[in-house]
Amino acid sequence: MGHRAKPYDFKNVNDINEAFKMSVCEFFDYKEYWGILSELDENFDESIEYYDTTNWINISIGEKIDDKLLKSAIKSINDAEGVFYKLYQRSEQKCRKMLDIVIRSDEKIQMQILGHYYKYDELIIEEVFNDEGIFSLEYIYNMEEAYESFIRYINEMLSKYQDI
Repeated sequence: MGHRAKPYDFKNVNDINEAFKMSVCEFFDYKEYWGILSELDENFDESIEYYDTTNWINISIGEKIDDKLLKSAIKSINDAEGVFYKLYQRSEQKCRKMLDIVIRSDEKIQMQILGHYYKYDELIIEEVFNDEGIFSLEYIYNMEEAYESFIRYINEMLSKYQDI
C-alpha cells in the first residue's frame, strides 16, 4: 500500500478523487467498527442478564456491583464504543465535506469522479447521508469496491438532482 506523503491539491481532479475515496473508506470502516462494538455491547448485556442476573438487575436499577472483572468488561466495552462513535462521527463530517467539494465542482470534475453532473443544492449532502439510506449499505472492506459502491449509491440517491 502506498501511503500519501504530501497534502492533496484540490485543484487536481485526481487528488480530489483520491481524497474523496479515502474519506469514504474511512467513514465506512469506522461506521462498521462502531456498529460491531454497539452489537457487542447489546449482546454482552443479554449475557449478563442470563448468566449474572443479580448483577444485571443491580446495574439496571443503578446499584453498584462488586464484581471487579465484570465492571471492567462493561467499562471497556462502553469506552471503546464511545471512542469509535466519535471516530465514526468525525469521519462522517470529513466525508460530507469531501462530497460537498465534489458536488460544488464543475461538470468535468463531477463527471470524472461521479460519472454524472449535479447542480449544487444544499439538500444533496443530507439526501446522501440520510440514516435510512446510509445504514442500508452493505459494508465492503476492499477500498476500491467500497468506493465504487458508494459512487453507485450517490448516483441512485441523487438521480432526481441530475442535470438532464
